This record gives sequence, structure tokens and C-alpha cells, in this order.
Amino acid sequence: IRPFQGGDSTRFIHWKSTAKVGQLMVKDFVSEVDAPLNLVFSTLVPNEEEETINRFETGVSYVASLAHLWRELGHAFSFYSGEFETVVSASGENYGELMEYLACVSPSRSLHLDPGRLSSNTIVFAAGETYSNDRVWRIDYLEL
Repeated sequence: IRPFQGGDSTRFIHWKSTAKVGQLMVKDFVSEVDAPLNLVFSTLVPNEEEETINRFETGVSYVASLAHLWRELGHAFSFYSGEFETVVSASGENYGELMEYLACVSPSRSLHLDPGRLSSNTIVFAAGETYSNDRVWRIDYLEL
């Protein structure tokens, strides 16, 4: 927790500390990022309806945006889809390959992920209930 600075998001104001010290205080999450982030994208979709395919494309966009943010911040991260995997270094090495894959990826009717490869510092983008694992953060891209 630290004093509020211009440009900080108001979503992260720590109200209890703000009340105690009499000035705006915010949660600082930078120190919590110890392990490299693992981005996982499941291409499995439950059906081939137009709305599902549109949501799949939205999921791809979110993954690309998160990858872009982490590269811009200078953080190394890995990406895995079962069909493609890479490690993007802090300097951005392999970022172009990841973006090329995301530009061409298409929905699948099979699960390509190996659940044994997922660690606790993983964010999985998956369609609906097509993939579930209690050890990882899961984002249902059908709900985005």
C-alpha cells in the first residue's frame, strides 16, 4: 500500500488505509508478481454457432491484449495452447511468433491442453465449461 499518485486507477484505492492516514492510499501489485505468467488458450469450443465463433475471436483478442501489455511492461511470460507454445522474453523475443499464431488460430472441436502442464501462476482462457481446473485462474471467453 502506497500513497495515491496521478495516473493510478481508483479501483485500487485501499479505503481502510485512506481513512487511517487521511490521504488516498492505493494497493500496489507490482511486488506480487514473482513468478512468470503463463497464458493458456484453449481452442476447444462447445459448438460452431456464429455467436460462439465471435466469442472465440473476442477471447483471442483478450489474450493478444494481455500478451501485449506484459511485453510492454517488460515481463517474461509463456504461452501454451496445446497446438503452439512459446516463451516471450522480457525483451520481447518470440512476441511476433505469438502474434502470428493468434492471428491464424481457429476454433477446435478437441481439447489439446495437457492439464499436467498448468501451474498456479497460469491464466487459462477457455470456452464455457470445456476446461476446468481448480489450480489455475480461468476466464470463460464465452462470457466476455
